[in-house]
Amino acid sequence: MDFFEGVCTRSAQFFHLIFTIESSCLHLQLLSFSERQRKIASLIPMTVPYRSSREVQNKIHIQVHYPLVTTIKELWKTATLLCRAKPEVLCSWFDRETEKIRLCLLLILVCGALYGMTLGVWRSPLQAVYVAVKFPLLIVLTMLGTGLINGMLAQLLGIAISFRQSLLAVLMSFALLSLILASFSPLLLFLVYNLPPMGSEGAGAGHRVLLLVNVAIITLSGLLANIHLYTLLVHICRTSSTALQLLFTWLTVNMFLGCQLSWNLRPFFGSPALPVRFLRDDPFAHSFYEAIYRMLF
Repeated sequence: MDFFEGVCTRSAQFFHLIFTIESSCLHLQLLSFSERQRKIASLIPMTVPYRSSREVQNKIHIQVHYPLVTTIKELWKTATLLCRAKPEVLCSWFDRETEKIRLCLLLILVCGALYGMTLGVWRSPLQAVYVAVKFPLLIVLTMLGTGLINGMLAQLLGIAISFRQSLLAVLMSFALLSLILASFSPLLLFLVYNLPPMGSEGAGAGHRVLLLVNVAIITLSGLLANIHLYTLLVHICRTSSTALQLLFTWLTVNMFLGCQLSWNLRPFFGSPALPVRFLRDDPFAHSFYEAIYRMLF
């Protein structure tokens, strides 16, 4: 009996609460927006200060953080500053080396993977996945080797730049290179769409066209990235002759190291006559320069 009375009492309280809420909602709908805000504010205890809806939204916007959105905004800001390449702005990054190294590496991974995917998509979707992994790896390995060697060369030339700053400067140029290459990806996809498909009679000619076009794109992108790097070096070295000498040595090391690493990590385009693979069976058997010598002689 007591149990039945308790159930009836709680049911009556529940329906009374529902009726009260419906009546309050109907009353609020009949009020204007400003009157509705004042009514809601009168229901809040006096100990809680009243805030307008705009203040509440701003407070929520400040308190709630989304790591992915924040990272994307930082990447976009970093990419914008890299493309503008103002020397005084880029030199200020040396005071925040760890943060900028992380952002530049993220740019290389994202943009390099995007361009790498467009390199291998003509051969097959699996080749596109392989190259999307290998192309950022090629850039990072080349950057690490070039940064270490360039740091030693800078000390020999008497330039006041540390190994860490040298690595960041080289990383900036490679991040800008990745951005420029990624901007060519839509044009490259348009070219791939119009090339003869795999298995057709013109597949060999399409492979040669794709190879030449990508060599031209990479050369142009590297030239633009190093021009921006030169302006940064002039700001650091204070003289254009020293900056040009340092840039020439950096480019020489970059070319020799990058060509050899690209040979070891081949294939990138994928030959029509060979099966799709992540690496060749003998990636370290020969060298890039030995292959060039055999082609010439």
